[in-house]
Amino acid sequence: MSNNKKAILILEDNPRLLRQMEDFFENEGFYVLDCINIYEAIENWVKHNVDIDIIVTDLNMNSNGLTADEAALTEDGQYSGWLWLLNYVLNDYDRNTILNKIFILSEYNKNLKEKVDKQPDFGKDAYEKIDKHGGFIDKGDYRGALDLCLKAIRKNIR
Repeated sequence: MSNNKKAILILEDNPRLLRQMEDFFENEGFYVLDCINIYEAIENWVKHNVDIDIIVTDLNMNSNGLTADEAALTEDGQYSGWLWLLNYVLNDYDRNTILNKIFILSEYNKNLKEKVDKQPDFGKDAYEKIDKHGGFIDKGDYRGALDLCLKAIRKNIR
């Protein structure tokens, strides 16, 4: 995309956190496509998907940008980022290739695990593949979470 840097698409609906993530990853040498909502994420995905090397997303956000049926499944936004991944990203790309490039920074990872265990059709196969490469990172201590995310990215993305 730009100067042979790895391109990272970040979906985070908190403007302050999005800016921190953008600064963090740019300082680490990545080209950043920052998205404040699902509309922007869909637009950037459609425009750039073949060039995106990494996706970092939150799970919990406004469901604007999803269809009414998709929004009904988000449980008050808790799984909006997950539904974006399942219904847009994974449908447009070779699943095995892209699943290794997804990293989820969220305080709802445990809730998502419980949901996919109860409802395997809610993306259990995708969950397991992302989990296998350490793609679920708890937001908790935010700076620490970014460091863990970067470590997981460097381990999995060449």
